[in-house]
Amino acid sequence: MNLEVLERKLMLVELENKNLKLKLRTAKRNNLLPSICLVAIALGLLYHQVFNT
Repeated sequence: MNLEVLERKLMLVELENKNLKLKLRTAKRNNLLPSICLVAIALGLLYHQVFNT
């Protein structure tokens, strides 16, 4: 194998690595959103109970 082929393979591996990191970051963000929504709803309900008596 010559150097050019190795460089090309390395570039592909780096590209795939970057792609996987991006997918992981997106997945983390998507898992965080429902949690934030649930907390907001819970706080809203609590606020309702406390101040609407």
